[in-house]
Amino acid sequence: MKLAPPAFSNTDADPPRAAGRTPRLTRWSARFPLDRFSPVLSRYRLLTRATPIGATTGREWFPARAQTHAVTVLARSESPGGKPASGPSAAPGVRSTINSKMKLAFCILAAALLAVAADDDAKLLPDGPGKEVVVRTCLECHDAASFRKKRLNRDDWTETVGRMVDQGANASDQEQTDIIEYLVHNFGPDSKVRINTAPFSEIRLVLSFTNEETKAIIAYRDQHGDFKELRDLLGVPGVDSKKVEAKKEMLAF
Repeated sequence: MKLAPPAFSNTDADPPRAAGRTPRLTRWSARFPLDRFSPVLSRYRLLTRATPIGATTGREWFPARAQTHAVTVLARSESPGGKPASGPSAAPGVRSTINSKMKLAFCILAAALLAVAADDDAKLLPDGPGKEVVVRTCLECHDAASFRKKRLNRDDWTETVGRMVDQGANASDQEQTDIIEYLVHNFGPDSKVRINTAPFSEIRLVLSFTNEETKAIIAYRDQHGDFKELRDLLGVPGVDSKKVEAKKEMLAF
């Protein structure tokens, strides 16, 4: 069953707002449809409910399956006249309760975003020995673009992995070796750019394209699908064909 955000009216039972103006949080949420995150969010058993808090007006919307909105918290501590409640009419602890619930909602949303992003990054990484430990260890803290954009030799990758472990990454000695071997093989000095899965920063930095050229490549890839050969990349509007020709030995399709 789809759940819709609570409708506001200009009655005394609801928080007043300017006619025709969408609440700020609702406008923000509408720009970020999160139906893809609903399986993650539903684990937290978020339910729709309207709960009056003392003499104030309180309404909280926690969708169990977010269809077109992010987790949105609409809660007010106001008097029927539209001014903040104070004195005997204000329930003690209302503000702290609302803030706690808002923080919880946004923490859950952040966790959902990170989980989906990490899953997408994992799918796009090259297959091979060591990938599983890289996904489990490295993507726990940052996205794949942070290391895909680099082309380091063995010594530099060894130093990078050691620094990562010093900062708290959980990896045994053997797992560190597996990570280093994977990174050297796929993102070493002579490693090619897998143009069909490479993120923005890898295309721009390793292949030395401009921001606009990189955007054009990714937009073309999203619209037309994977590049099959060099000729496909040469046909991307807005990309300097001479640059493509110069970097052809660094490309993998």
